[in-house]
Amino acid sequence: MKEERKFDNYVRDSEKVHTNRVLSDIKLVHPELDKKQSNRNKIKKRLAWIVPFATIAVCTAIIIPCVLLNDKNIGKNPDTDNRYGYQIGDYNTRVVNSTIKEYNEQTGSELLYLDWYDVCVDGKTGCVTREYFDVKTDERLGFLETMMHEEKEIAMELSVVFNDNSLQRLAADIESCKIEAKINNVDVFWVKRNDNFIGTFLWNKNRYFLNLTYAPDENALFEIVEEILTKK
Repeated sequence: MKEERKFDNYVRDSEKVHTNRVLSDIKLVHPELDKKQSNRNKIKKRLAWIVPFATIAVCTAIIIPCVLLNDKNIGKNPDTDNRYGYQIGDYNTRVVNSTIKEYNEQTGSELLYLDWYDVCVDGKTGCVTREYFDVKTDERLGFLETMMHEEKEIAMELSVVFNDNSLQRLAADIESCKIEAKINNVDVFWVKRNDNFIGTFLWNKNRYFLNLTYAPDENALFEIVEEILTKK
């Protein structure tokens, strides 16, 4: 019973963290929500693509504890699992003003990105870019971009993690990608989970992770990965 309570608390905490992030993104894209609650129905359809990402938290929260419970150290607190370089309390995300593309232009970096900035819902303002950072040193660990293609109606989360650092919450999703594909001579691993297609690959020592919602099939994932790889 004690371990079940720990598991339940962990699930609730994980859902709360992800839900707060989603709500924050909604307010960034549509700040008028705070002042004009009566307009919620009018823009509900335009915001609908953001909400499904809340399911990621549920899936991630379930996968991580299940993996841990199958480990030889049953009942170990998932927040202190030393299999990951950065455990949940070691890193966080925050919104930044520059997209990955703009970061490249400003720093001379060569990170891969998906150039949907001008074709996503609400134009460039519909793209929310966050950075992963070390909570102790404030070091940037990577980026997370969320956007939806207005015509294709595919919503996407793209994470770029520098030096293939292992971020615990993200690593659980990456570990679930078991199906292999070769795209532009790059090994891509992917899986379909519920209504989402997720995929990951390593390029120039950086880890890339995609999560697609509303994608019709795995070919949509392959096409997006191929589009990203054209930036290499």
